[in-house]
Amino acid sequence: MHRPVLLFDLDGTLVDSVSGICASAAAACVALGYPAPDEALFRPMIGLPLARMLRAGLPSEVDDALVERCSEEYRAIFDRIALPTTAPFPGVEAALGRWRDQGRRLGLATSKRTDVALRVLERAGLAGYFEVVVGGDQVARGKPHPDTVLHALARLGAEAHQAAMVGDTAHDVLMALAAEVAPYGVGHGVHARAELEAAGALAVVDRFEELADYLG
Repeated sequence: MHRPVLLFDLDGTLVDSVSGICASAAAACVALGYPAPDEALFRPMIGLPLARMLRAGLPSEVDDALVERCSEEYRAIFDRIALPTTAPFPGVEAALGRWRDQGRRLGLATSKRTDVALRVLERAGLAGYFEVVVGGDQVARGKPHPDTVLHALARLGAEAHQAAMVGDTAHDVLMALAAEVAPYGVGHGVHARAELEAAGALAVVDRFEELADYLG
């Protein structure tokens, strides 16, 4: 039986935003007077809480206060650099619409702040598909802890065995497993197929529409 509840990560899963995120992160570091970090430092950290991602591009000795300043710079820059270039991956909108028409309940579980996630969904034309949007500001612990998924399930009034989670990183897979939700991966985002499979994804697809083979 197909699971009635489908939860999704945002960046790298539904929307092609990785380059914009990395560029925004590098610009935030530069705004604080540090050299522009290479994209390779940020890319594997996408999907984790923002402070953890930005810390990867800053000197090891910086304190939490400076990381928070960098986070503030990032948020100020994001709408100018990343948001205009954000677009859904091919097949995403059609698949979400089909699942919605089936009566499936769709939720978003992201590390982004909720207000930013909503702006990204609006920009990508996907805002109308989700019953709940749970951002990192709604939970005490971000990925890979299960809190984001558990909060989404609670808001939907659903049980873990009713749900599947789709993401593009090992962080998403580990979060789903910790919440006892079935994890699936897409290979067009941050982490490679091998990383998703090693983390425990039940299946990894190359194209978003191929999720229908597993999720209905």
